[in-house]
Amino acid sequence: SEDITRCTRRIEISTYDEIYRYFVQLCCNETPFFEVFESERFPTADECNQFIIFFFDTFQAVYPILHLSKFDPNTSHWLLTLSVIALGCQVSHISEMEQCTTALRELIRRGIYLEVRKVPLSPFNAFQLIVLHHQKEKSPPSQSSLEILQAMLFNCNGLLHSKSEREKASALSTFGDLV
Repeated sequence: SEDITRCTRRIEISTYDEIYRYFVQLCCNETPFFEVFESERFPTADECNQFIIFFFDTFQAVYPILHLSKFDPNTSHWLLTLSVIALGCQVSHISEMEQCTTALRELIRRGIYLEVRKVPLSPFNAFQLIVLHHQKEKSPPSQSSLEILQAMLFNCNGLLHSKSEREKASALSTFGDLV
């Protein structure tokens, strides 16, 4: 609606660049944790802003979890901002965006995996990686744990409503991580 478009805060270029850097680091380069992801399609900053509007116009109307007036994509944890963008992309029903939605979800999955294990997302140091690669347990919740839980919930919901049967099945196991 027009009110949502007017009230939605736009993602700043610095925030977009930070999220894009995570995409390149975690999905476009091989790491000790992950192989290169098959899709390099990432939405533009303008598309991300449109997807945030789609999120609040459609998904938020059914699942009122975030408050439009309180959500700022530039100060929220990058994974929460990304999960809002991913759900907005999914509910946009733009066929060219299906590959993009999959890439966004994969970045969220990888980001959450590293976040709950407290793996720093700065350039990887070889010694840290060896230690962290053997660290399988999750760390205690951090200050941003509510936003991480919201990102996990949004990601699960997106998987559950996916067209892919494989993603729907993975949603059920991913819900277990919320408990």
